[in-house]
Amino acid sequence: MNTLHLRSTDYFTEHDALDVPTRSITSPLVLDIVRDEPGFHALEPAWDKLLETCATTAPFMRWDWVSLWWEENREDFTLAIAVLRNSRHEPVAIAPFVIGHDLQKARRPLRQLAFIGGIGQIKLQRFDFLVPQGLEEHFTPLLCEAFRELRPQWDTVRLTCIPEESPNLPIIHEALKKCGVGAAIFNRLESRCIAPLPVNWEGYENLHSKNWRSKIRRRWKAMSNGHEARTLLGGQDKPAAESMKMLATLHANRWPVGVSEFLHERAQRFHLKLAERWLPDGRAILPYIEIDGQPAGVMYGFHEGDSFYQYQMGWDPAFTKISMGKLAMMWCVQSAMKLGVVTYDMLPGDFAYKAQWCNAIRYTVDVETFHPFSPAALIFRTLRQLKRLTTREKSEAVSTPDESES
Repeated sequence: MNTLHLRSTDYFTEHDALDVPTRSITSPLVLDIVRDEPGFHALEPAWDKLLETCATTAPFMRWDWVSLWWEENREDFTLAIAVLRNSRHEPVAIAPFVIGHDLQKARRPLRQLAFIGGIGQIKLQRFDFLVPQGLEEHFTPLLCEAFRELRPQWDTVRLTCIPEESPNLPIIHEALKKCGVGAAIFNRLESRCIAPLPVNWEGYENLHSKNWRSKIRRRWKAMSNGHEARTLLGGQDKPAAESMKMLATLHANRWPVGVSEFLHERAQRFHLKLAERWLPDGRAILPYIEIDGQPAGVMYGFHEGDSFYQYQMGWDPAFTKISMGKLAMMWCVQSAMKLGVVTYDMLPGDFAYKAQWCNAIRYTVDVETFHPFSPAALIFRTLRQLKRLTTREKSEAVSTPDESES
């Protein structure tokens, strides 16, 4: 564990009227870089409590998610968890990093500093530093000292899926400018949302046109009249392990192995362990429709605070005529309503159906920088720039008419 003693701050005292121990802060502050498993697991008692105080919360930031991710990926990456501690050695802010090589062919030569869960086959979809809301201006720059401390070990820093509205984002970006070259915010990805989510299905239907309402009702009626159909919940009406196997089978009908990372063996082990923890208490839900005794359509997502995150789906192509994918969506939205959530987030991904269901959009972005003296980083940046120039030239050649043809 590397330790960096930081400049004392006079902003916080023992008399601060704050709710949780992590907000009762005394100076000086110390930045630890946790590199080993015992140090990582020692953070478990504070992790989720700290997350509850943050402006950004998401299931992908929970202790269960990051610790299970590490179980599946410890052979490929090294820990580099930046932990800001007060004088009582309590964690008051965390930047959860790992260092390793990406699976993408072009990036594979680069040693990458990434969020834990932001690299490899099991990908997070929304992530941020764990910093109490309102204290980002003071704590986030101190956590960002880890970029410089760890610089001998990375060729690039690439942090993915940060909410665009995160108070940490501009601070992280500025820090990356100072410790690297080519720092940029990029990959602005939209997450389609239903926000606010009505309290009942009738209220949701009224957000749509008469034609949309008519179609979805006809499809539901066709399913109910033509078959023996039941709406069920995995983890309650079917054991978690059996439910996840059903999800994988139906998911593979549309996205086979090699197309969907969700179907890789490592991802399947991860999600089975997660589902066994989260399905029983409703932190994950798995609504599915059974037709004539067989699973026909299924959804899988996570409940976090006032939000629901739709993560994966699958359906039997034998029921394409009644739009089983849409009916499974309908049942999932209704299940989310029972949780009392305000935002139904479909997460990043450019699929036409999302626009048909959602009335709002929020964005996540990636941020990166490169080591100024790394040969691997220099080669990567040069090749990427050449590729972009070639692509631009080809695009301009296609769009500009030949004078001989005018």
